[in-house]
Amino acid sequence: MKFKKRSWQSGVFFLLLMSTSAAYAGVTCRPGNSVPGSTGNAWNPLPEVYIDMNTIPGTVAPGTLLGSASSGFFSWACVFSGSKAERTIWFNNQTPTTIKNTLKNSGVRLYQDSMYSGSVEITAANTPQLEVGVWEAGPKNVLFGYTYRVVRGTGELKSFDTGVFNVGYHSDYQRKSLGDIYQARIIGKLVNYCPTPIVRMSDKVVDFKELTAENFEGGQTVRENFSLDLVPDSTCDAALEVSVAFQSNSGVINKKYIVFNNGLQAAITDRTNNQQVAFDQYYYKGSISKQQPGYFPYSIELSKKDAEAIKSGQFSNTVNVLFTYR
Repeated sequence: MKFKKRSWQSGVFFLLLMSTSAAYAGVTCRPGNSVPGSTGNAWNPLPEVYIDMNTIPGTVAPGTLLGSASSGFFSWACVFSGSKAERTIWFNNQTPTTIKNTLKNSGVRLYQDSMYSGSVEITAANTPQLEVGVWEAGPKNVLFGYTYRVVRGTGELKSFDTGVFNVGYHSDYQRKSLGDIYQARIIGKLVNYCPTPIVRMSDKVVDFKELTAENFEGGQTVRENFSLDLVPDSTCDAALEVSVAFQSNSGVINKKYIVFNNGLQAAITDRTNNQQVAFDQYYYKGSISKQQPGYFPYSIELSKKDAEAIKSGQFSNTVNVLFTYR
């Protein structure tokens, strides 16, 4: 039997694993030195932004600029590399829907403008990214900020306060967060919206008709209801915040009772909260507008004065209604 000889050639296979590292292109940042005179957290300025909304008598057309204010300055130490697109800082808006609705229900729309480029509407259903700016390659101390613009929207125009909320965060070109969460509190106040505002109120007569002494025996009282109906002049497009006070022509007892010369006295009660009114004291009633005039219900209650006899005959008194508005 013949055996065929086989020869084997052995070899060694070397697997060479090589690691490579690609240079990062983009933006990295950390909080920088604060701007002289600035305050806030390490990344961002203080959240409060106050905006005076100036309007004029008459209808304010949608889109009319009402006011603007600065966010304050962001001061960061950043390193930039790569292409122009890769060296761009972006802002990604995260404003809650509840805040957007608060602004729109106040008759305004809110815009955020970059110092260097671009603008977005914060009250839009889907707010796009905002380009903050582009810097040259290398380490840089960057300074930037925003301008908030309030423009006329639709519906009743009134002051607003959003409270502190998360506006969003800054990122590189890949939407990677640079490390901050930016919060703001936007406060808009109506000013000069009616140089000479007018609120109209028709006179009121409360008629108790015919009464007898028996109506007041045993501490009984007689009550009648009335209301104050306040309507702003048609030249005022904005809402007016109203406070009301009562003043008697014949004096009062303990600031709560109108006095008559027939043994009777009268007190006024606010029916919205069942609170007895003190005379010569202003009570805040809320806002009124052309769309929502003020209707404020009250009652007046007659009672017998202690240790005095009731006299027959007609009696009357005049109460002045004073109101302030802003």
